[in-house]
Amino acid sequence: MKKIFIIFWVAAGIIVPLRTFAQDAQTRVVSAIKLDDISLEDFAEMLRKEFSINVVLADKKEELSTLPRISIDFRHVPVWTVVRYACFLAGVKHQFRSKMLFIGKNLVLEKEYYPADYQGKSGILDKYPEGTRMFVGTICDLPIGYTQPQVTVSGSTVTVTQPMPIFKKFVSGTSFGFSEEPENKPAPEAKQESPPIPADYPITKAKLYDIKLTVDFQELPLREAFKRLREMSIQADPKRAGINFFIIPFDGCDEIIVDMTVNKMSLYRIISYICQSNGLSFRAAPYVVEIFKAGKSTKIQSGVR
Repeated sequence: MKKIFIIFWVAAGIIVPLRTFAQDAQTRVVSAIKLDDISLEDFAEMLRKEFSINVVLADKKEELSTLPRISIDFRHVPVWTVVRYACFLAGVKHQFRSKMLFIGKNLVLEKEYYPADYQGKSGILDKYPEGTRMFVGTICDLPIGYTQPQVTVSGSTVTVTQPMPIFKKFVSGTSFGFSEEPENKPAPEAKQESPPIPADYPITKAKLYDIKLTVDFQELPLREAFKRLREMSIQADPKRAGINFFIIPFDGCDEIIVDMTVNKMSLYRIISYICQSNGLSFRAAPYVVEIFKAGKSTKIQSGVR
């Protein structure tokens, strides 16, 4: 039955995920998904059948037929990430509300929150209450500058003060704490929204530095170059997740040609070289690296609460 199901969706331009994990439908991780020039209606139907997500299309049927079609190729991303970029390509807004997904061109968004796997925390121990603190790591003082030398003349005495280093304390490690007994403090007021997403998502950006590739691209179109980088990053990644790329559409994208040869260079530097050479920019979003025309970045709506 599953083989027939996959063949059915491939015929509709959709390769469905081979495996899924997690409990919540919107945060479930998809091992692989490919959408090839499908309509928003087909995308909504795939979400209903494959992920049991209740989808509400707010636009009329005749309006849906005029929307741009969707093409996506991602690996190891949550379902909410797939929805995010698919809706961006279709030119519609979206939002999860009470385990339902609302999609529409003129959808009125309620106050937005971020999914459970991205709360802007600084570490995995932030949930523990304050108490006796413990630190594991290294603390050292390193020179960050020097004072100016001074020459003082007093009568026939000349005093020379040599330059002195200026030190700053650097900490590398982790700390945590436990409360031995509960404190009778009033509970803090609940925050209305999570901290803003940083310019670069730390986990995605770190992978760009960790993955090193040897590249020999001879006059490849931009889209093909990033497709090759994605395939190579999967092989270089011990978890075989690799890096997903998403090119935000812009005029002249199909005319850009990539020609480069590098040996064992970090993926971050490779992407930087490609972008700088062609007037492009990039940012490390959650699970995806977004490529866009320099100075014409388009914010992609999170749409999750």
